[in-house]
Amino acid sequence: MLNPMAHSLNKLRINYDFKKEDVIETKKEYKKGDIIITKSVSFNGFLGHVGIFVSPTHILHTSRWIGYPFPKLITIDSFRKRYKKNIVIRPESPQIGEEAAEIALEHFYDKNIGYKISRNPKLTKNSTYCSELVWYAYYKAGLEFKIFNSNYFKDGSWVSPGPKDFIYPYDFANPIYVKYNGFSFVHIT
Repeated sequence: MLNPMAHSLNKLRINYDFKKEDVIETKKEYKKGDIIITKSVSFNGFLGHVGIFVSPTHILHTSRWIGYPFPKLITIDSFRKRYKKNIVIRPESPQIGEEAAEIALEHFYDKNIGYKISRNPKLTKNSTYCSELVWYAYYKAGLEFKIFNSNYFKDGSWVSPGPKDFIYPYDFANPIYVKYNGFSFVHIT
């Protein structure tokens, strides 16, 4: 029998429409560990782009943008010019967010880690992609952002992504995933 919840959750993983009603609270200042998600791009079937705030004004991200072969810092103003429609999520624990931001800087910033979309987000030594970079920083900080693993004919469950899984940018924008993983929407542009 077809599992409609599993089908809906899987569909949201790759195609989420940002909604203002998802925003729980409005904040004026970004914090270390906030995650910014945009729907302004697509690449090889991946819709959206994601980065992690490493300060209230700077985001660490990786992309295939010309001149950006490795993870780079970008100001929020530059990010908004490049990517027009964005939302931000924040972890319930500010300490986890700060630790994830520090880990992202230590592991990815100014390192020759090339851009490549690949499975198994726990392996980021030689390559990474935007949503994997963010997921890995939180994973190392002790917060495993889980995904709903299912097929269309069985009940699913929340799992840590494994060797055959991708982390999609919209995993961070899906309201069900956001709530389950202890985040909330804090700002929309």
